[in-house]
Amino acid sequence: MNDEFINAKDLESNFSIVWKSESKIGGKDPSTRIFIDQLIERKLILQSSKTMNVKVEDLEVNSYLESLFFPLNQKDIKKKFFKKEEKLNEWLKTIREILRVNKIIQYKIYSKIQVSEDEKRFFYKNNIKKYTTSRRLKVRQIVVEDKQLALEIHSQLLKGSVFSALAKEKSIGPNSFLGGVLGYLELKDLPSSLRKALENLKVGEISKVISSPSGFHVFQVTEIRSAYVKPFRSVENMIREEIIRKKGRKLLNKWILNLRKNAKVIYLK
Repeated sequence: MNDEFINAKDLESNFSIVWKSESKIGGKDPSTRIFIDQLIERKLILQSSKTMNVKVEDLEVNSYLESLFFPLNQKDIKKKFFKKEEKLNEWLKTIREILRVNKIIQYKIYSKIQVSEDEKRFFYKNNIKKYTTSRRLKVRQIVVEDKQLALEIHSQLLKGSVFSALAKEKSIGPNSFLGGVLGYLELKDLPSSLRKALENLKVGEISKVISSPSGFHVFQVTEIRSAYVKPFRSVENMIREEIIRKKGRKLLNKWILNLRKNAKVIYLK
């Protein structure tokens, strides 16, 4: 590749880091060629940016290495590679290269992308469903294994028993110690059987007994929040980042395509 060789050791080191796998790369698997092409593209980016003063600190390299072997720390990793120091050095070299390429891409592509107010508002308008929260219910639950017990609890609740007290006493749910509080549930995210049982309840009302793989449930609605659209300003930064990512991918692909067009790449078996 432009008179620079990528050998088997480079491939193994990059593959094990990028895919976090101990498997060997090779064979006729189509993913092998895809991976090789990605490695070539990274090398081309490095070649095209030799004059850039991009520094990668040892701390960054070590943090990346620790993330690959989490929860091991630096000391434990060195023990793991005690008899494989050469392999560890190859990994560190590859990690440094990956981080340098990421910084180059950030500087040459993403840091120069501008997003106007009109673009953000246009994106917001055309993706309004992403920023719309459906009607939400705050509920408590009591769940038991026996249907007859659930029916008895339901009867007690209708006669005025305190829901939270019964939840603490009878419920086998993980939230029983909180009085059965589940928090807010969006109706659109619920299974149809549960949605139908809850959607018409008013605050304070008790649901019928509902069966599930976990047992038999009784719910109480304690608060209702109407559906609403998140204001533009509250999601503006998220929108900006998403637009930057989309623009960045296009610009990066165009840059890499141009690098490959002007490069001399030979695949040797």
